[in-house]
Amino acid sequence: MRRLSEIGRINLWRRTFLIVFCFAVSISIDYRATGPPQAIFEMISTKLSTETVDNFADV
Repeated sequence: MRRLSEIGRINLWRRTFLIVFCFAVSISIDYRATGPPQAIFEMISTKLSTETVDNFADV
């Protein structure tokens, strides 16, 4: 017979896995419905372009 702490640990892992799995499924459904999140890509590209311009200005 298992101790209660082992059973609680297994249930915690199961619960964590289910939460992460549901989160990933919801993200993939949103991704399929709307395409890639454009705002994130735009933010990254503008940040990269301004950083490269600043680096060239320092030279």
